[in-house]
Amino acid sequence: MKAAEEWGALAEAGPSDDYVLEEDPEFLSDINRICTFGLKAMLKDDYRGVNEWKDELNQYGTHFAEVGNKDAAVFVYTLYQMAEHKLPTESLSLKGIYLTAFGKIYNVLDDSGWELKRGDEKTETHAEGPSMTAPDQYLSS
Repeated sequence: MKAAEEWGALAEAGPSDDYVLEEDPEFLSDINRICTFGLKAMLKDDYRGVNEWKDELNQYGTHFAEVGNKDAAVFVYTLYQMAEHKLPTESLSLKGIYLTAFGKIYNVLDDSGWELKRGDEKTETHAEGPSMTAPDQYLSS
């Protein structure tokens, strides 16, 4: 729980100016894989796949907190919220590779029927399996 609170706090703090991993080909490949997996799950309305994706995002968020990568933490938080049918205001602070990836995902989802509510708007979700603790709960420290 402590690590999850840390990565949530990084997302709340906003992005840093440090792009330590931005040019690492392995990191870029991982970001692409993560985004592709989640996007496919959302487009197929595969809620089991979405829940698997959210588990993976939690792991990445924890890692980014441990290494102090605020930009990546904000990106992971945004993806997690999108999986929860929410579009967090933190998405407005994305930049660089994270903004590019977010823009592509958002544009595809916008035309797909995957409902995204902005800010405090309410929406229904149809998740299967055990419920997940959302990162926004970590931010209420």
